[in-house]
Amino acid sequence: MMIFVLVIPDVEDDTGMMLVTTNKNKLMADTIEIVRIRNDYEDILFKRPRKRETFNILTREWSKLNAKNIPASLICYTICYDPNPHEKHLIGYIFGGAYDPNGSKMSNKLYKFYINVEGSIRFQELNIEDSEDNKPSPRCGSSLTMSQTGKLYLIGGADEKCYLSDIWVLDTTNGKLCWEKIEKNQIRGRYTHGTALIHENILLLGGGDGDWSACFDQIVTFDISTQQFITISTLPDDIYGYPHARQFHSYVTNRDEVYIIGGWAKNKPEMTSSSVIC
Repeated sequence: MMIFVLVIPDVEDDTGMMLVTTNKNKLMADTIEIVRIRNDYEDILFKRPRKRETFNILTREWSKLNAKNIPASLICYTICYDPNPHEKHLIGYIFGGAYDPNGSKMSNKLYKFYINVEGSIRFQELNIEDSEDNKPSPRCGSSLTMSQTGKLYLIGGADEKCYLSDIWVLDTTNGKLCWEKIEKNQIRGRYTHGTALIHENILLLGGGDGDWSACFDQIVTFDISTQQFITISTLPDDIYGYPHARQFHSYVTNRDEVYIIGGWAKNKPEMTSSSVIC
């Protein structure tokens, strides 16, 4: 069974909850671990674990979206939303993923989806006008981020050969859609990471490979304006230290903050330790 969760990145600061549909009466707050990153990169807060139920405030019931043209490769895919408001739809994009649990067949297709106020979702496969050699390889566990100018940034993942650190950009405002590779491969390849765009900086959050998971004491960041990687040093929580290194986690951006939820760690997290475990 596959679960398709949609998170709208405009939650209120004081609720600690995340919206999961276009109806703002519906909230999701099943949080395991929450990490808040402020926009000045000087204050990082690690909150104690807590659990809540997912519910509709008015009916307290789940509702299923009516879906059309669902992609077949919805295992370990990547998803992002268009940050620019649209009058009739919530719009987002899905890239890659696997067709089977073993990852024996992966995708490099890009889909655009539309969610309307009635609760219907429609997927559209986008036509990329280029050869396969000029496209990202079929992969799982990559990250996808869209800028305010309508550019999609695809980073990393894992294909049939290796863990990746490549960066691809696609301008959705052009009539002809083409991927362009940015040659900045000086970081270690990773997959199942998250990326958050804050003030022209794409933060790479967690992820890793079969032997390593990225720590949170320092966050590798891609600066869009300079097209260079930089490293941001962070501060630990006074009691709980740094967030545990992890893969396969979820995350949501709320204005200038990023919330990181759950995931998988090779070693058992030390909740009361201020040490960095990678």
